[in-house]
Amino acid sequence: MMRLLLLLLALVPAGSAAMRAAEPQALWTERVKCVVAVEFFTETELDRRPTEVFGVVADEAGTIIFPAMAVSNRVTADQLKVFRVYLPGAPVTEYYAAEYLGPDEFTGWHFIRVEVKARAHLVPITRYATPGNPVPAIAEELWGIGLRKKDEDFAPFFLSSRVAIIQQLPQRTAVLAQDVAGQGMPVFNRAGGFVGLTVGGFGQTFMQFSTRDRGGLPVMMINPDESSAVLLAEEILPHLGRIPQNTAGRPLAWLGANGLQPLDPEVAAFMKLDAQAGLVVSEVLEDSPAEKAGLRERDIILTLDGRPLPLYKPDRVVAAHLDREIDRHRPGDLIKLGVLRGEQKLEITATL
Repeated sequence: MMRLLLLLLALVPAGSAAMRAAEPQALWTERVKCVVAVEFFTETELDRRPTEVFGVVADEAGTIIFPAMAVSNRVTADQLKVFRVYLPGAPVTEYYAAEYLGPDEFTGWHFIRVEVKARAHLVPITRYATPGNPVPAIAEELWGIGLRKKDEDFAPFFLSSRVAIIQQLPQRTAVLAQDVAGQGMPVFNRAGGFVGLTVGGFGQTFMQFSTRDRGGLPVMMINPDESSAVLLAEEILPHLGRIPQNTAGRPLAWLGANGLQPLDPEVAAFMKLDAQAGLVVSEVLEDSPAEKAGLRERDIILTLDGRPLPLYKPDRVVAAHLDREIDRHRPGDLIKLGVLRGEQKLEITATL
């Protein structure tokens, strides 16, 4: 509570006491309308399991997104039943029906659309976008929203932290010193501008000791409810319109080159490739687009559609970059790969 009070005071410019009291509360009150809690049920032959997840309002039509991790990849769309949307802090006896629209593999979001009568209570996150989507500075203070569980009426709560580092992973991501919002929830700057959405999977490594193992074992601890990593607005806002065409999601593009590994730095230096990124192909699947195009094992991919692969740190991020660029395409699209095979440079055209 003290952290909340101090930040709210810092948000307000000099002025009257009334202004200092009202403006931060107004920021909070309006931005809480960008988030909801979503409950749905997964029905199988053996049971019916409820799931609670937090969602973000994507547009004026009542479209809501929530993270992929909420739905097991072994679950089919027809097993997802009875979607309910709850407003933060409202009694859980009050909820709105929603329709499941499907997943989007590129963004990792699931899309639903809430019934019309709920939309007057919601505000799309795009309303707080800042022109140009400026990247936050190191040590800049950001704040975000979390939600409690259903037994506490999904009450909203405040979190804040400072930016520790900005990285390409391959999407541009800010990692903060502490958790800054609930999983998949929005983060804002001190002026209330939208900075991004939190993403999961970022944990802290601890050493676990016992009387039997004095050496200690490394343990990765991940908070399932809040996150300190923020996928920045430039990576979010252009894709909010990727609403699936059906509940199975959009068609996925596929190349069929597996086990892409970054070049070892010493090998890259020996081959005079240390000034650019390269990916070594470990496996080409039989009858895949990659095989039909003539790609071979041990080929080194240097360019995609005429553009050099970017130099990212750590270098394993380059493989994620290529996968993501392929995911931007649709089946039937052509891509051109610049390849080094031995001492020969080739250009290979593959139909995804």
